[in-house]
Amino acid sequence: MVIIFYFLIPLLGAFNVRRKWRLFRKRIISSSLLPRVKYSKIRQGDKGFLGFYRFFGNLEAIQDDDTIWVKNGSISISVNLKNILMYVLPSFSLNISKSRGIKSNDIFSDEMPREVSYSKLLSLPEGTQIFISGSLYLEKGHGVFRTDDREQLFILIYDGDENTIIKRSIWGGRQRNEYWNKFTAGALTIGSFSLLILSYTFLHTPLSRFPALLAITLSLVPVLPLLPPGAVFFFVYRYFWKRGRFLRAERDMIRLPLRYCKNPERLEEEVGTELPDGEKYLIKKYPSLSSSLRQKEMGRAEIRSVSLIDSDNTGDKECYVYGGCDSRGNITNPEDPMAEFLIIPGSPCILSGRCGEKARQYEVLSGIVFTIGFLMNYILAFYSLAFLVK
Repeated sequence: MVIIFYFLIPLLGAFNVRRKWRLFRKRIISSSLLPRVKYSKIRQGDKGFLGFYRFFGNLEAIQDDDTIWVKNGSISISVNLKNILMYVLPSFSLNISKSRGIKSNDIFSDEMPREVSYSKLLSLPEGTQIFISGSLYLEKGHGVFRTDDREQLFILIYDGDENTIIKRSIWGGRQRNEYWNKFTAGALTIGSFSLLILSYTFLHTPLSRFPALLAITLSLVPVLPLLPPGAVFFFVYRYFWKRGRFLRAERDMIRLPLRYCKNPERLEEEVGTELPDGEKYLIKKYPSLSSSLRQKEMGRAEIRSVSLIDSDNTGDKECYVYGGCDSRGNITNPEDPMAEFLIIPGSPCILSGRCGEKARQYEVLSGIVFTIGFLMNYILAFYSLAFLVK
């Protein structure tokens, strides 16, 4: 019973939920590598499948049971939502595109995106901001997004600037604690109740006092970590686990601009690449952060580092600058809202590797601390019940 209800079912749910959020992050990154829908593509395209595209727009109208219309400044596109799960990004107020030298935990919320079905969309007001990516078709002179054998639609409902979508998705798109998922509460309840019934059966059987004590104590497992004195270890465990999650988010954030690089492990050889819409994306290396900031065009760049590095010690580190290219060849803020104008002190590959390694250490520490606190409470509970159960 312990193995099935306390370990097997919650852990299967944990693997499932981690896989779901990993797929979510992969989908938003893949979406950022698709071209945006343009008016010329709809006007000049041939009827049928046009390709894979992304689209930023506002809810214009709801048609029938599974179709909505979304518009931007120049075109309106219909979206077939049959059997589609959508995500709602947490509300956001700070304009991070203008944030410089601010720590990530001061900018981003720990709240996760919410999964919603199409029926929830019926209550949304006109003008709600929506991001869509997937298969685009041309039918009756207008564009249609719909799921097909090639690709399932990816849909985000959001507020705030378009250029915050990918950062908020990568930061928040991960479970706070994978063990605690939609299967855990039910499994723990059934397991605890079953063990309690089993202990009652043992108590009415001669020579079964030890199995009865074992079953009673194991039935208390869902609440044991929260009881003193082990509760202290539980809060330390939570701190370590949260820290590990934070570092995993920083690892993914610092690698975001590398998705455009042909060879991320050899950035010194990169000078630039091309964004999905054809815009040039530059990569420049500077001997130090202070030298890069002396460049006039860096005024709008966001400085992104990791918490493992003291912000006071980044000034003399070599840094990499990522951004668009203006008509004079200077690096600048790209037109693509999902491409970033970034200054990263240090190598993103090295920084992300350090974050990943440190995150694993914190996760192992959290497991050790939780186990110590749990065993302490379990032993105390077992011997306490031994005096009560005669």
